[in-house]
Amino acid sequence: MQARRVRAGMMEGAQAILPVLLGVVPFGVTFAVLAMAAGVDTWGIMAMSALAFAGASQLVVVDLLSQGAPMLLALVAGLTVNLRLLMYSASMAPHFATTSMWWRAVVAFLMTDQSYAICTIRYSRDSRLHRLGFAIGASFVLYLSWLLGNALGLALGALIPRHLSMDFAIPVTFMALIAPTLKDRPARYAALAAGVVSLLANDLPKGFGLMVGAGCGIVVGMWSEHVLAKRTVSPR
Repeated sequence: MQARRVRAGMMEGAQAILPVLLGVVPFGVTFAVLAMAAGVDTWGIMAMSALAFAGASQLVVVDLLSQGAPMLLALVAGLTVNLRLLMYSASMAPHFATTSMWWRAVVAFLMTDQSYAICTIRYSRDSRLHRLGFAIGASFVLYLSWLLGNALGLALGALIPRHLSMDFAIPVTFMALIAPTLKDRPARYAALAAGVVSLLANDLPKGFGLMVGAGCGIVVGMWSEHVLAKRTVSPR
């Protein structure tokens, strides 16, 4: 019975992560192409992805190495980018309090921004879900997809025109994550406002436009939630 629940949880996790792969695979291709351009060989690229499995950190490391930075500095920068995973671990720990150390280590290794978001969304609304199975299923499919993207980048990198930008991969990944959470009007209004303002303020220096967009999204979301709440409680 327990094994059946684990398998069911893994299948649910694998299915839940599928929309995210639309961005993860191109992201993996992009990383492999950039790493090759920076002089990292095939085995180095695949080993980095297989052993680290941290796309943002890997890009930072490759970028610094391509600029001639010392290896130690590149590694420290990559680890710094990954510090956010400590917060993810603290958030996820209560869900795996009775799980063995081995399986907790596996979940920790496979955990990414995308799988963390998918897991926390499902854990909050489905108390019957086998949480370990779900996390393993979602994260392992993501892991294989990342390696597949790297392999495709290595195989097709020479054929991809230099002028063809694949920067869309990262925002597409997070759009796939955010879309299922926009279930009420305040959330949709907030997302729309944040997106529009961020685009309009894109030319502001040092990423300030993104901060302005996020702030506007928060304000619009809170305002629309307040207005809808007043309409709900107002006497007829």
